[in-house]
Amino acid sequence: MKSLLEISKKFVGTKFILCSNEGMDCFRLCIEYLKMKGAKIPDSTTYKGFNIFDYKSMYEIDPFKTMKLAEEFIASLTIEVKIGFEIAGDILKMKTKKIKNDLPSHFGIEAGNNQVIIAVIDDKIKVVNKNLFKVERVFRWAQE
Repeated sequence: MKSLLEISKKFVGTKFILCSNEGMDCFRLCIEYLKMKGAKIPDSTTYKGFNIFDYKSMYEIDPFKTMKLAEEFIASLTIEVKIGFEIAGDILKMKTKKIKNDLPSHFGIEAGNNQVIIAVIDDKIKVVNKNLFKVERVFRWAQE
């Protein structure tokens, strides 16, 4: 099991690419993080009939449905924590505060000190101020 610092060093700066092994998006960031924490998630894993590593076309057709399935999958591997009680290392389902509200929620990793590790579309994995987001759910890997 790796520390959050080791994990953030591995991922921060990785290029954003939706559903690709050559980059990372918010779901892949959280899945790779859970794998580093000890979760067993083979590349062939399916959830409700969908391969969890092959969702690009589904996302392009219906990003809300795709993110809902991603949320359910993450929830199936973790325990939910009450909002406001998150700690560094928890996975956050968040909504960006200052962008049109017709975009789906996304995921990030609580980094502590009011920071969150996120995948920035058309950019890369970054550590940003958590105040930019409204936290909707909190998930914790509890099998350490």
